[in-house]
Amino acid sequence: MEVPYVITTEMEPDTAWGRGLSVDEGALIIAEKIHDAVELATDLGVTILLEPHGPVTDTINGMEAILERCGHSSNLGVNLDTGNCWLGGSDPVEFANHFKSKIQHIHWKDMPAEMEAQRGQVYGAAMAPVALGTGILDLPGIYSILKDTVEHSTLEVAGADALKASYEYLKALGAE
Repeated sequence: MEVPYVITTEMEPDTAWGRGLSVDEGALIIAEKIHDAVELATDLGVTILLEPHGPVTDTINGMEAILERCGHSSNLGVNLDTGNCWLGGSDPVEFANHFKSKIQHIHWKDMPAEMEAQRGQVYGAAMAPVALGTGILDLPGIYSILKDTVEHSTLEVAGADALKASYEYLKALGAE
């Protein structure tokens, strides 16, 4: 069995002190925590993928700072979670454009308009509550940017009907 990727993230800070850190300070702490793991991944031929799932990784500046502090290792990339990225306050299309060369996996989610008020205040959604194509994310825009560079992705959608509809939606965009 091949294990090409290990996906990890920062999560939301647990303490008032952690919540008070700047994006740069948070990026430094995250980079310090994963530095040795990235070196081990290099030795094992595995790639660690950071997923947007917190106040640092949900931002282009924060994710870039982590990658930079880890020396832009070829064994450190990005797992673009479309819903988490949007929920954290970023534009997933801009995120896809900026990190196109580092994104190696996608967690496909669409988000309902009712979640707009939570943007930038909530970090991460385990599963999308709506099928792809029925929410407000520009999934065709993301797909068009990454279709030729990302080989692996998963549907992060709750419910059998939503899962089937999401699968058909991605196929209609051109996914195989």
